[in-house]
Amino acid sequence: AKILQGIPSTKLAEGVPTLQAVHHLQEIHQLDRPICNCLYQILFENQDAKKGLDTLFSRPLKSEFSREI
Repeated sequence: AKILQGIPSTKLAEGVPTLQAVHHLQEIHQLDRPICNCLYQILFENQDAKKGLDTLFSRPLKSEFSREI
């Protein structure tokens, strides 16, 4: 993929507006969404894609349901 090679794309990919909306909601509600954060940083904050994915995949495992519902 071009983005992994550092080549910018001029095409708007499906899901980009949704990613922006999710990021906005994450900030308002203080949610931890590491995959969305990683993608947002790559697309909008010029994060190196390989570095971002390496960081994402090296996160320690945790229960996604640590809070009682």
